[in-house]
Amino acid sequence: MRSTLLVILAALVALSAAVIAAESHQLSGTFSHSAVDDGVNAYFKLVGSDEACTDPGPGRYAGQTVFSQGEASYVLEGVAAGEYTGCFFIDSDDNVMETQGPTSGDYGAMKKVTINEDTTLDVTEAEWGQIP
Repeated sequence: MRSTLLVILAALVALSAAVIAAESHQLSGTFSHSAVDDGVNAYFKLVGSDEACTDPGPGRYAGQTVFSQGEASYVLEGVAAGEYTGCFFIDSDDNVMETQGPTSGDYGAMKKVTINEDTTLDVTEAEWGQIP
């Protein structure tokens, strides 16, 4: 009886792991901006579709990347299926540690995204706006 329970428990754990893996996705992409110097940091976060990019904190998923030759690539792993707003900014003046977010002179962009599979979401040079 005990060995049967252990087999059932092991099967449930394996099934749970497969379901969790199947329900999470990867969001990746490239930021492009020819005016950004090498070594400049860019930050990104996903917030719920009913949340604002200006809400404090890292959102539901967040990360950072570094520009090189006018581009920066990013990857977010383990993103649950859903509707999100992608919030992106380039820290042009390297002061994010003091300000905890974008400031005047930085570049910002936001895009709606639906995640239901691995997804690519790029931000092109034309999509960035300079923050007043």
